[in-house]
Amino acid sequence: MKVKVAKFIVIFAVAFVFAWILIFTFSQEPFMQPVPARILWYWTPGIPIYIYVTVAFGVGLLLGFAASAYYYLVGQFGLRRKNQLIKELDAELYQVKSELEVLKSAEGSSKAEDSGNDFSQNIKRSEDNNGASDVSNDTSKE
Repeated sequence: MKVKVAKFIVIFAVAFVFAWILIFTFSQEPFMQPVPARILWYWTPGIPIYIYVTVAFGVGLLLGFAASAYYYLVGQFGLRRKNQLIKELDAELYQVKSELEVLKSAEGSSKAEDSGNDFSQNIKRSEDNNGASDVSNDTSKE
């Protein structure tokens, strides 16, 4: 909390100093003189230089706000789509898990009837046999 307040005070102080520098700079005589500007083929009437700088700053600020608002909205819409996808995937996962539980319970009842044909034990035995043959093949190569 104290760090946030300190950061705010520092940022405010720096902005305040820059504002005073700009005020004192633009209040000097050379910046008060009207100067015409050529925009494409049009010559503007004489406008003080500080007005040009202020308008340019304001336009840049507005463009920056518009761009940040655009990217904020695009990001929010993207988040909304991703959250919807997550909900759909969670629902599908729940459905698959429930189907798996049904299959496991059905498999459990069939195992009780036929305990001699255990598929998982056969797979484990075949893996053990393959692993043993792989080891023997590796030692023979040396």
